[in-house]
Amino acid sequence: MYSNQQQRQPVVPYNHQDHYSRHSNYDSYDSYDYYDDSTFWDAIPAAFTYPFRKDGLYLFIGAIVFFTALEFLKGIPMVGLVVGIFSAGYMISYMFRVISSTADGSDELPDWPEFTNFWDDILLPLFQWTVLMFMCGVPPFVLLAMGKPVIALVVGLLALCYLPMALMAVSLTGSIFAANPITVFRSVAEIPFQYILTTLSLGAIIGGSWAIQFAVASAGGALIGGMVAFVVSLYFLLVQMRLLGELYYYNAEKLNWFGEADRRYIPMR
Repeated sequence: MYSNQQQRQPVVPYNHQDHYSRHSNYDSYDSYDYYDDSTFWDAIPAAFTYPFRKDGLYLFIGAIVFFTALEFLKGIPMVGLVVGIFSAGYMISYMFRVISSTADGSDELPDWPEFTNFWDDILLPLFQWTVLMFMCGVPPFVLLAMGKPVIALVVGLLALCYLPMALMAVSLTGSIFAANPITVFRSVAEIPFQYILTTLSLGAIIGGSWAIQFAVASAGGALIGGMVAFVVSLYFLLVQMRLLGELYYYNAEKLNWFGEADRRYIPMR
């Protein structure tokens, strides 16, 4: 469906057996730990332990320290704006990386992205995220301002349905053009039940995260409460991105974004 196959290369033949894997970083069947016979339904509860697997805990703690330091730097005049842009772009870049690595079969947190180019590593992910938020958030508010609440509600619900799949498409292809609404909703129609459950799960996670953050911030004071709220927010954000990556991992043939349906493969981890 998408033409960005050279960048992603999601399907690579094994050296033996007539199977294919979507991984691009291994050359043979023997390189994998085991055949993955789990299902998407197994992946939902497992996503909540994802940030702490293997070296994930160290990456998670490192992220807390790093972004906490950036929060303090935001208060410096003339530097705060640049730091804020860098912080937001870098976080979004990593969230895209979590989706992509999960879709490729990785079972642990990826390393934090190397910062080599301000546009590619920071500004481009931030731009893509901003465009998606604009596409989903602006139309309902415009319709509401025009005095059309019912239509605004319908469009808002469609936007909520559109956003997770669009986010997954942009993160896997690296292009904002992959968020074409026609393509996105066509993909939703391929896996409606799993996608609806994923979307509802994401909504519940966001609601729970906000409730915990609010309770902690209210009880712990501005500084301590804010830091704990950030930790909670980061954790649930990683869980959400993990679920999106798992959605593609278990439905690659149905979605067929990179030609998986044309080649036989078995999920390996």
